[in-house]
Amino acid sequence: MSDILLIAPPWGDIYGPFQSLSRRFNFQPPLGLCYLASALKKNGHKVQVLDAEAQNLSMDGIIKIASGRRWRAIGITATTPVYPKAVDLSIRLKRAFGGPILLGGPHATILKEEALHSSNCFDYVVCGEAENTIVALVNHLDAGGDISNVPGVIFRSGERLIATGQAPRVTHLDEIVFPDRADLNPRNYLWSVPGRGWVPTTSVMFSRGCPYECTFCAQNDMYGKTVRYRSPDNLLQELEEIVETTPFRHFVFNDDTFTADRKRVMALAEGILKRKLPLSFECETRANLLDREIVSALREAGLVRINIGIESGDADILGRLKTGITLDDVRSSLRLLKSFGIETRGSVIIGAPYENRQTVVKTLNWIAKLKDLDQPYINIAAPYPGTLMREMALRGEGGARLVRSDYGALTRYGSAAMEVNDLSADDLVRLQKRGLRRAYMRPRRLWYNFKRAGLLAGIVNGVAFLRGILKAGKSNG
Repeated sequence: MSDILLIAPPWGDIYGPFQSLSRRFNFQPPLGLCYLASALKKNGHKVQVLDAEAQNLSMDGIIKIASGRRWRAIGITATTPVYPKAVDLSIRLKRAFGGPILLGGPHATILKEEALHSSNCFDYVVCGEAENTIVALVNHLDAGGDISNVPGVIFRSGERLIATGQAPRVTHLDEIVFPDRADLNPRNYLWSVPGRGWVPTTSVMFSRGCPYECTFCAQNDMYGKTVRYRSPDNLLQELEEIVETTPFRHFVFNDDTFTADRKRVMALAEGILKRKLPLSFECETRANLLDREIVSALREAGLVRINIGIESGDADILGRLKTGITLDDVRSSLRLLKSFGIETRGSVIIGAPYENRQTVVKTLNWIAKLKDLDQPYINIAAPYPGTLMREMALRGEGGARLVRSDYGALTRYGSAAMEVNDLSADDLVRLQKRGLRRAYMRPRRLWYNFKRAGLLAGIVNGVAFLRGILKAGKSNG
């Protein structure tokens, strides 16, 4: 059997002035690679997972590790903003490592053949849910088999590109082996948790797929519109195993809409209490999928923080983003969550098609005054491949203009790849900085975020925030 190296490239510097802030609030283990590691190990292969950002590995550091062992194959995962990093890393690996290099993750899944870079740095692109695909691919590499028989793979054969067709999605998620977290150092994933300070944190997954079609999201291409769920018992077994065998005690659910299936979520909450699991958790959901009963049950089970998509403070823009929520939904859900003492996060997007300075300022004013919102996230619209927003930008709909085609510009913080109507890219960066400053400098919100997780967390997070604002100001006037 083979030795396989799986790599999540370093990503922090793509956020420019907001690098430190992103590391504090956006830092999770590479769950996808952990799933692949467990699938490969189950089939007899040896696997090492490198999370370069968490391990503070430079490109040279990654190359040194890759050169120190005879790997049968090396796999790299990448989102769209990280794709240029993956290309650079793969080009360097080609010089140090003679075996095949695989690319997977969201960017590969959405762009398919285009992700097979012209530099020939990638030998295989693995598309979609890859637990079964990567095992079949590695087994074929070991046996010298015909890779065209492995669905979900794209590769070159001479001058031709061969796409083997879409691999079937896993229908019953309980069949997937729990992620292998053996290579994760819990001290590299400390999150500031309300009332608990710095706590080792890992990500988990309850479902895959999303039935909604927001213009800014490409998750349907990744996991499909049909939502598939694990059983509550299966997830509870994983949580219990993690608590018993690792220091991880705080969990981030990566589901797009955690509370979409009420019955399953209520069963999960009941199971956590019944098993007396000593944990806390957070999740994301839609503002119109919360009510008093479900919030009460989740709070009792350990919910301490929740993120909802606000997206815009302008009703017309909100409708054009196709989220299916209203401003009243947002207000009422935030009020409900705070009545149970749950920390609230909410994200907005500025600079989407049809926006102008007036609508952006309206959004920034609105979130600044939302008294039940503890942590606003202000994102510059990023027209990712596979999204309706990118199609709109390419055809100029709603006054949108794509001004940067490089994937590394799609970071949402500190830079803009798209302009719209009377807003230039520099205008959007300045408005983002101004909006963040105004939102967090309000006395109630400032005091809450300083004391929420203890003095140390308040100081560290505050310094990261101020550093981002000040650097953004210097670089963008």
